[in-house]
Amino acid sequence: AIIFCEIWQWTPFMFLILLAALSNVDKSQTEAAEIDGASFLRAFRYIVLPAIWPVMAIAILIRGIDLFRIFDINWTLTKGGPGAMTKTISIYAYVQGFKQFETSYTAAIAFPLFLLYVWLGWVDSYVGLILLYTAFSLPYVIWMMRGYIEDIPLELEESALVDGCIRGEVLWKVVLPMARTGLFATAVFTFIFAWNDFLFALVLTRTEVTTYTVQVTHYFGGQSNLWAKIAAMSVLGTIPVFFTVAVMQRYLVRGISMGAVKG
Repeated sequence: AIIFCEIWQWTPFMFLILLAALSNVDKSQTEAAEIDGASFLRAFRYIVLPAIWPVMAIAILIRGIDLFRIFDINWTLTKGGPGAMTKTISIYAYVQGFKQFETSYTAAIAFPLFLLYVWLGWVDSYVGLILLYTAFSLPYVIWMMRGYIEDIPLELEESALVDGCIRGEVLWKVVLPMARTGLFATAVFTFIFAWNDFLFALVLTRTEVTTYTVQVTHYFGGQSNLWAKIAAMSVLGTIPVFFTVAVMQRYLVRGISMGAVKG
């Protein structure tokens, strides 16, 4: 059931990524292979698949990272069962800390970070969550943006410098406008990662700041579950992701096809 729900939830997003990769394949190569008598399968194996493999690797990486953090669907369907077959680290931390009240286990998972946040006074604050997700997403953003920025012709930057622009003006007037689609695509991925996080939001928030994934757990009780509120929160939780992807869809497709293959 979990596998089916994950496939149903993520298939449109994965197809969007693969569509961007396929649109970037050089059609002249496939046409030349057809003229040489290559079958569709051989052309796909030796031309299309190597061309889209870097984007496929990014898609696999995104899903792999998300699978370690999955909580909502897993908890709703199985609560980590049967036994511990579907128990992820997020479910383990939640059960140990909030069901069995073994706070030592929960603290051990994020203990150093929790101590730092207590010392800085960032527990249960927007500043703490924003800085945390920024720090976690920064390596991924740099890795993604590297491919987009390398795709910009160096001659344009040199021409801007010859015309009297300083480095900051070159970045603002030349680099950022040309890497805009890649920036939007990276922003969508980063937003999805932050929106779906559960473990650190559970440990570092209390009552003033509560994320969507943590709020859903409040409707699971020891005696009964408030399924109406759980369903309503699940629908509301998908709206920001759906709206973001719908608004930035054209930038997302163009951005992935521009820089991710070369990155």
